Amino acid sequence: MKKFLVILLIFLFQLKAIAQNGYTAISISGGLSVTNSKYVTIFLEKNNNKKLHTGLMIENLFYSNYISGKIDLASTNTYHSIGLFLAAPVKNSRNYSSQFYLGGATGTNFYRLIYYPFAGLSHSFYVSPKSQLFITEKVQYLFKLTEARWQPCAFLGFRYLF
Repeated sequence: MKKFLVILLIFLFQLKAIAQNGYTAISISGGLSVTNSKYVTIFLEKNNNKKLHTGLMIENLFYSNYISGKIDLASTNTYHSIGLFLAAPVKNSRNYSSQFYLGGATGTNFYRLIYYPFAGLSHSFYVSPKSQLFITEKVQYLFKLTEARWQPCAFLGFRYLF
């Protein structure tokens, strides 16, 4: 766990240098799935010429296989993952924007390797000209796990544009 925190801190300190190379947004979010898995995610997005965003994400997945819908703070396993995604804007206005995204990630709990594709829809509300509050619905399918592979989940987060 200490190694992961050190790697995460190094990544966060490098964001300032990477941001000057054309990255347009950094986001942090937390989420909960139907099967009581919890998520903490950091996104780094870059806007391309064709209005298609590409991004990198780091996600902590506190996996739970409680199919019955039990809600508590416990988790069965913790997976640290990294992934790539493409995001396409659906609607933009003065105070609101939405985007559809599709991607994949791979992660480990230092004993087992998992990988998963995901797709979702994000709704962003501008708090100020450079910051957004967003709500995301996401569905992912966790390969290499025996129970609770489908993970429909909802996220709440904050995005800073630069």
